[in-house]
Amino acid sequence: MKAKIGNMLVDVWKINLDESKEDYEPWLQEAYRKKWVGWMDEKGERGNLSGLLLQKHLDKFQPQPKSAFKSPITLPKIFSVVSYAPFPIVGGVGDYLIHGESLVGKYKIVTPRSFEKDYQIVSENR
Repeated sequence: MKAKIGNMLVDVWKINLDESKEDYEPWLQEAYRKKWVGWMDEKGERGNLSGLLLQKHLDKFQPQPKSAFKSPITLPKIFSVVSYAPFPIVGGVGDYLIHGESLVGKYKIVTPRSFEKDYQIVSENR
């Protein structure tokens, strides 16, 4: 979907688990394919996104073997943006991923409350 904040037009995706990756809008498919965004627990060729984040920001440390992180606790689904900041930008189901070329880092995540307050939906379709 598209939304406006002030005079800036941005792409928006309401973070959810119902939509398949094939149904993502083109900008989100590209970001997902390039591993700029994704679910923290998702497995990939080189491990999960949190592992990629650690590798990106903490290259000097050796990664721990998978067996070192066994836990009976189920964590909530967390969506993340790999940013140039020292820490990833994270959000959960119901939050909004915002993409705009003039945004610092091109991506940010806002809460539903912030979205309703600051953004105006321009179009719901692709």
